Amino acid sequence: MTLLDIGGGFPGQNDFKLTFEEIAADINKALEEFFPPSCGVSVIAEPGRYYVTSAVTLAANVIAKKVIMEELSSFNGDQLTVTRTTSCRTDCGTANRTMMYYLNDGVYGSISMLLNDPVQSIVSPYPHRVGDWLLIDNMGAYTHCISTTFNGFKKTPIYYVMSRDTMHWIQLSCTHSLIKPC
Repeated sequence: MTLLDIGGGFPGQNDFKLTFEEIAADINKALEEFFPPSCGVSVIAEPGRYYVTSAVTLAANVIAKKVIMEELSSFNGDQLTVTRTTSCRTDCGTANRTMMYYLNDGVYGSISMLLNDPVQSIVSPYPHRVGDWLLIDNMGAYTHCISTTFNGFKKTPIYYVMSRDTMHWIQLSCTHSLIKPC
């Protein structure tokens, strides 16, 4: 054997339970023990998730809202259900209510990693300041690329957005031949 591919799956988000450095330390310890440099085996890895997980934020449109007077699970068909339980103190007595938000994307679309990817199994949507949009960070790896057109739903369109400062630095890099091609 001359080549060992240790695979990938390295976390690319800052809030993962283990840091990349902790994972790398364990891997390096095992490689030193079982495949020391003197054995002549080249080692490669697949760091795709590490590089692109945090590269994308999903903007999902809230297409419907519903008040439910009981707790619900996280999934309802193709739609991700975001629940917020609050005390209802008006005409409903002391019962709790759940707000259910239906999004224009779901578990057969860009949020499919909730079903298919054990590393990235939690999303934390947060409202955009306009109100009818939820944003979900860390949606770069194994999200849109494994989405389907199940039940006739179209894939989520992708819009590339960057800050003016980032665009400026990319243009400068191209001008001074620091990166290619532009």
